[in-house]
Amino acid sequence: MGARREQVTGIVLKDGAVLAVFGLGLGTLVALGLSRLMSGLVWGVTVTDLSTYGAVCALLGATAMAASWIPARRASRTDLGRDLECRVRVGSPIPPGAPLPDRRRVLF
Repeated sequence: MGARREQVTGIVLKDGAVLAVFGLGLGTLVALGLSRLMSGLVWGVTVTDLSTYGAVCALLGATAMAASWIPARRASRTDLGRDLECRVRVGSPIPPGAPLPDRRRVLF
């Protein structure tokens, strides 16, 4: 609850990057493993063309980071204190701009 916006953004982006690197690594290994089956489908390039693998990994990595940026930005703008108080009230979220509930009545 005491994290700054930059810290929250960094945490969410780091989590997205870890998942992207894991997925890219696993996908590359599977693609290299299945390259013999794919050899009849590609023309003009070898099945283990490193520039193609690099370009695809760069494009997918950039897409993953862009897809992580939106939730990171949204998470950094969230007021956690208000969200926690909303979750205390069962089934009735507080609309934006409404006064916050009295803590004594909510918690006891």
